[in-house]
Amino acid sequence: MNYDIIISEPWDFKNSDGSNFISGQIIRIVNEEIAIFKCDEKVILNGFEGDFFLLSRRFLHQRFFKGVMSITVNGSGISSSIEDINPSIINQLQLRFIGLLKRANK
Repeated sequence: MNYDIIISEPWDFKNSDGSNFISGQIIRIVNEEIAIFKCDEKVILNGFEGDFFLLSRRFLHQRFFKGVMSITVNGSGISSSIEDINPSIINQLQLRFIGLLKRANK
């Protein structure tokens, strides 16, 4: 399923075509709080360059589940899809963005 993340912080983020969103797929839902997102292209964002992000819900009342329509997220760059994600790792990662994950209209 394809998703777009509309980046709100940093407010000046621009992707390769000049817009403020990242396209890709949720490749794994770790639990209702955390998901792994793979971008369609490499992204340069706040000193990170890559195509995998660990997304965490920004608000407690929201959760990740298969087919989620939208959720406000914090995003942290990760080097790969990290097979053995432990939810406690999120405290060790540097926040790269805040955004709205929405199912794409593709």
